[in-house]
Amino acid sequence: MLAKNILNGNLSDKQKWIYLDKKTRKYCDGMKEYRLKDKLSVASNLMDNLNVKGVLRKQVEYMIRNEFKNFKDLSKNCSNEQIIALIIFYVMKSNDFSLLLEKYKIFTQLNLTNKHYMTFATKLCKFYQNKVPVYVEISSYISE
Repeated sequence: MLAKNILNGNLSDKQKWIYLDKKTRKYCDGMKEYRLKDKLSVASNLMDNLNVKGVLRKQVEYMIRNEFKNFKDLSKNCSNEQIIALIIFYVMKSNDFSLLLEKYKIFTQLNLTNKHYMTFATKLCKFYQNKVPVYVEISSYISE
């Protein structure tokens, strides 16, 4: 049944509202799942190209699934593919500090620079700081 037919049909207002609410909820949940699967697919392709396996792969998938609902909070000027690549590099670099962004061809193909990574890392730190606020007693810093 089309929404146009529902609104013009012989249903009560409450029945119309319930039916349309079910339809929109189904559509919205479906689109969220579709977008998430798309992000995970892009991440899987990038991780295959970078030979990321095991625990690192699971960390990236966890961050995409559970931590970041809106990628634009992490970097407004980057595409989803670039942000996913930065997440992957962040996880790789947290495991091995000697890695350099420029040494990987895939990051240069995505036009990612150290400036992009530094912006991403700063926003990532801010994201986690907002998630777990730090409270400090001021009285302990004041000498009496």
